[in-house]
Amino acid sequence: MKKLLTSILAAVALCFAATSCVTVTPGYGILGTGAVTPGVSMNKKGEASARFLFGAIPMGNADYSVSKAAENGGIKKIATVDTKTVVFDGIIFVTKTTIVTGE
Repeated sequence: MKKLLTSILAAVALCFAATSCVTVTPGYGILGTGAVTPGVSMNKKGEASARFLFGAIPMGNADYSVSKAAENGGIKKIATVDTKTVVFDGIIFVTKTTIVTGE
Protein backbone atom coordinates (compact mmCIF):
# COMPACT_ATOMS: atom_id res chain seq x y z
CA MET A 1 0.00 0.00 0.00
CA LYS A 2 2.84 2.36 0.88
CA LYS A 3 4.51 1.67 -2.47
CA LEU A 4 1.26 2.45 -4.33
CA LEU A 5 0.81 5.72 -2.44
CA THR A 6 4.42 6.69 -3.16
CA SER A 7 3.91 5.95 -6.88
CA ILE A 8 0.74 8.05 -7.00
CA LEU A 9 2.41 10.97 -5.23
CA ALA A 10 5.39 10.74 -7.58
CA ALA A 11 3.05 10.81 -10.61
CA VAL A 12 1.19 13.85 -9.24
CA ALA A 13 4.47 15.65 -8.53
CA LEU A 14 5.65 14.89 -12.07
CA CYS A 15 2.41 16.33 -13.48
CA PHE A 16 2.83 19.52 -11.46
CA ALA A 17 6.46 19.84 -12.50
CA ALA A 18 5.64 19.28 -16.17
CA THR A 19 2.87 21.89 -16.21
CA SER A 20 4.40 24.56 -14.00
CA CYS A 21 5.67 26.59 -16.97
CA VAL A 22 2.56 26.26 -19.13
CA THR A 23 0.91 29.52 -20.15
CA VAL A 24 -2.86 29.41 -20.01
CA THR A 25 -4.49 31.30 -22.84
CA PRO A 26 -8.15 32.30 -22.93
CA GLY A 27 -8.59 30.56 -26.26
CA TYR A 28 -7.35 30.54 -29.82
CA GLY A 29 -8.66 29.04 -33.00
CA ILE A 30 -7.86 27.86 -36.48
CA LEU A 31 -10.20 28.17 -39.47
CA GLY A 32 -9.51 26.13 -42.58
CA THR A 33 -11.37 26.10 -45.87
CA GLY A 34 -11.73 22.78 -47.64
CA ALA A 35 -13.77 21.99 -50.72
CA VAL A 36 -15.46 24.58 -52.92
CA THR A 37 -18.07 23.53 -55.51
CA PRO A 38 -18.47 26.02 -58.38
CA GLY A 39 -21.98 26.97 -59.45
CA VAL A 40 -23.68 26.24 -56.12
CA SER A 41 -25.03 29.23 -54.21
CA MET A 42 -24.10 29.74 -50.57
CA ASN A 43 -27.42 31.02 -49.22
CA LYS A 44 -27.69 28.43 -46.40
CA LYS A 45 -25.24 27.61 -43.63
CA GLY A 46 -25.07 24.59 -41.34
CA GLU A 47 -22.73 23.76 -38.47
CA ALA A 48 -21.93 20.66 -36.46
CA SER A 49 -19.65 20.78 -33.41
CA ALA A 50 -18.02 18.38 -30.98
CA ARG A 51 -16.09 19.02 -27.76
CA PHE A 52 -13.05 17.02 -26.75
CA LEU A 53 -11.03 16.67 -23.58
CA PHE A 54 -7.28 16.83 -24.25
CA GLY A 55 -8.09 17.02 -27.97
CA ALA A 56 -8.96 13.32 -28.20
CA ILE A 57 -11.56 12.20 -25.64
CA PRO A 58 -15.09 13.06 -26.86
CA MET A 59 -17.37 14.89 -24.43
CA GLY A 60 -20.89 13.85 -25.40
CA ASN A 61 -22.00 13.49 -29.03
CA ALA A 62 -18.92 13.80 -31.24
CA ASP A 63 -20.67 13.98 -34.62
CA TYR A 64 -19.19 17.00 -36.39
CA SER A 65 -19.30 15.42 -39.85
CA VAL A 66 -20.06 17.20 -43.11
CA SER A 67 -23.35 15.32 -43.45
CA LYS A 68 -24.46 16.36 -39.95
CA ALA A 69 -23.59 20.02 -40.65
CA ALA A 70 -25.52 19.88 -43.96
CA GLU A 71 -28.49 18.28 -42.19
CA ASN A 72 -28.45 20.97 -39.49
CA GLY A 73 -28.55 23.70 -42.14
CA GLY A 74 -31.11 22.01 -44.41
CA ILE A 75 -28.55 21.86 -47.22
CA LYS A 76 -29.00 19.49 -50.19
CA LYS A 77 -26.16 20.76 -52.45
CA ILE A 78 -22.89 21.62 -50.72
CA ALA A 79 -20.88 24.64 -51.94
CA THR A 80 -18.12 24.95 -49.31
CA VAL A 81 -16.81 23.00 -46.34
CA ASP A 82 -14.84 24.77 -43.62
CA THR A 83 -13.43 23.50 -40.35
CA LYS A 84 -12.83 25.48 -37.19
CA THR A 85 -10.84 24.36 -34.16
CA VAL A 86 -10.94 26.36 -30.93
CA VAL A 87 -8.64 25.45 -28.04
CA PHE A 88 -9.20 26.56 -24.43
CA ASP A 89 -6.83 26.21 -21.47
CA GLY A 90 -3.81 25.03 -23.42
CA ILE A 91 -5.08 21.79 -24.90
CA ILE A 92 -7.48 20.66 -22.18
CA PHE A 93 -10.73 21.66 -23.94
CA VAL A 94 -10.98 21.56 -27.74
CA THR A 95 -14.06 22.36 -29.83
CA LYS A 96 -14.06 21.19 -33.45
CA THR A 97 -16.71 22.57 -35.82
CA THR A 98 -17.56 21.74 -39.43
CA ILE A 99 -19.22 24.59 -41.34
CA VAL A 100 -21.08 23.85 -44.57
CA THR A 101 -22.67 26.33 -46.98
CA GLY A 102 -24.88 25.56 -49.95
CA GLU A 103 -28.43 25.35 -51.24
